[in-house]
Amino acid sequence: GGGVGKYQDIKEFNIINTSDNTTQSTEYARKENGLNSGIEAEGGIFLRLGSLTFKGGASSLFIQSQSTPFIDYHLSVGIKL
Repeated sequence: GGGVGKYQDIKEFNIINTSDNTTQSTEYARKENGLNSGIEAEGGIFLRLGSLTFKGGASSLFIQSQSTPFIDYHLSVGIKL
């Protein structure tokens, strides 16, 4: 498949207490100018083997300002009960 997609760059970081090296909290930050959009291509496969179903695929966002595309992979296994 294909179309137009968007990708938002969000980072997770921990606030650490330096006196006892414990995590006080987990925070998130959005990269300034981190919303990217462009042409998207995606593909996948579904495979059923008995009571198991395997699903896998990838999508790629081609951003004009970057030489390397953003690629997202996914894989899952389902069990028929």
